Amino acid sequence: MRATVLYAQQHERTPFVRRQRDLEVQNFKKLVKTFLIWRQEIRHPDPEYAVSYGFLMVALALRELILFDQAHTFEHALPVSDDQLKTELPRMFLRYLGVEIT
Repeated sequence: MRATVLYAQQHERTPFVRRQRDLEVQNFKKLVKTFLIWRQEIRHPDPEYAVSYGFLMVALALRELILFDQAHTFEHALPVSDDQLKTELPRMFLRYLGVEIT
């Protein structure tokens, strides 16, 4: 996966890379639209932006911590286990949206 991401970054004008990027954008927009089914529970002033930005932050965190193996960089300041990621990333995402979690 890491090699694929790096290749795509270095060859972003290649037709199949552009097509893949376009598909990812379409899928991302569908995901955001689907998540907006719960718009009434989102207290952020701009629910669509919040869902998009929240997903982006979760994706970037996962990309850096897992795909690019940066968890070790932070292990002395804040160790991050898989179980903590499973708990904290959804909590962070939902709280950013303003969703009450119990």
